[in-house]
Amino acid sequence: KNGQLETVRPVHGKFYSFSIIGSRLIVHETGGSQKNKLELLDSTSISDWDLPVRLQKLHSLWLSREHDLILLRDLSFKERSVSYIMTLSNSDSQKNVVATC
Repeated sequence: KNGQLETVRPVHGKFYSFSIIGSRLIVHETGGSQKNKLELLDSTSISDWDLPVRLQKLHSLWLSREHDLILLRDLSFKERSVSYIMTLSNSDSQKNVVATC
């Protein structure tokens, strides 16, 4: 719908939608409802942040606009455990990285 492709069945309990805006592929992940929608960030989205290279290269980054958080997960889409949580402040120039268990 609206130029967006969506999974018909859940993949490991999550639904995914895919759309192209300009030259960017946008990927969203949701549970059964539209709450807690996550957006996969690409490297151009975080290029001006001062993240350690290992965090950028060894994790996928998922943005929750609703909660102003970025979840850092393993690169494999099958692995959903969160390694780190980045909280976003009101200023895009200030990012706080918080380790989780």
